[in-house]
Amino acid sequence: MYSDNDSDHVLLDPVIPEVVSTNEQMHVPIDSLIMALKNKAVLSAISNALATVLMPQIHEEIKATVQHLGMKVKVLEHKVSEKEREIDILKEKVDELEQYSRREAIRISGIEERDGESTDELVVKVGKLVGVDIQASDINRSHRVGHPSNYKDEPRPIIVRFRGYYTKKSFVKGRGRLKQIATKVKLTTSQRTNKSSDNNDTTNHNDDFDLESVPLEMRRNPVYINDDLTQKRSKLAAIARRLFKEGKIQGTWVADGIIFVKK
Repeated sequence: MYSDNDSDHVLLDPVIPEVVSTNEQMHVPIDSLIMALKNKAVLSAISNALATVLMPQIHEEIKATVQHLGMKVKVLEHKVSEKEREIDILKEKVDELEQYSRREAIRISGIEERDGESTDELVVKVGKLVGVDIQASDINRSHRVGHPSNYKDEPRPIIVRFRGYYTKKSFVKGRGRLKQIATKVKLTTSQRTNKSSDNNDTTNHNDDFDLESVPLEMRRNPVYINDDLTQKRSKLAAIARRLFKEGKIQGTWVADGIIFVKK
C-alpha cells in the first residue's frame, strides 16, 4: 500500500540510479586531479602561475606598508630627538643648580686622617695656613667623604660648607700658599735628615720658615683646596688636567665651579 506520499516515492525511483551513475562518473576526473596535484611539475606550474598573478599585488601592498611605517618611524625619530634635546637642556639646568648649591663649599685633600679628629678644627688650621682667620662657627658643616677602602694610599678629602660665600672665596684665593708651604716642608725635612746624618753640616737654607707652624697632619702630603664640583664637572676638570699633562693645552683652572682652559 502507498500513503499520501507514495506518489513522491514513485517519481524519485527512476532518478536515484541516474544520480548514482553521475557520481560514479565524477570520481574519474577528481581522482585524476588528485594524481596531478601530486606531480611536482604541476605544482610548480600552479605556483608560478599564482606568483605571476599575485606577486605584483603583494609587492605593492608591502611597499605601501613599508612606506607608511617609514613615515611613522621618521615622525617618532623626530620626537625622540626633540625629547633628547629637552633632556639635555634639563640636565644642564640641574647641573647648574647643583653647582650653585655648592658655591659655599670646598674640598680639602692631603690632610692625614687620625682617630677622633675634628674636621672643623682641621679646617680652621688650614685657614691659618692660607691667611684666613676663621672660627668653627664660620663652618656650616665639614666631614670626610668617600669610603676608607677607596682611599688606601691617601687620606680621604674633607668637604667643607661655609656659612658665607666670601669665606669660601678667601680660602680659594689663598690656596697658592699651600704649594709654597709644601715645598718648604719638604726642604726643611730634608735638611733635618741631612743634619742628623752629618753633624758638621749646620747650614740652613730655610731660616725664615718655622716647620712647627704647620700641623702634623699636613706635613706628610701636600694639601690642596679645590671647588666642590658636581660629578659632571669633576670629570671635565679631570679631562682638562690630563690634557694639560699631555701638553695639549697650556693651562686649566676652576673658578666658582666653571672650568677654564687655555689653549
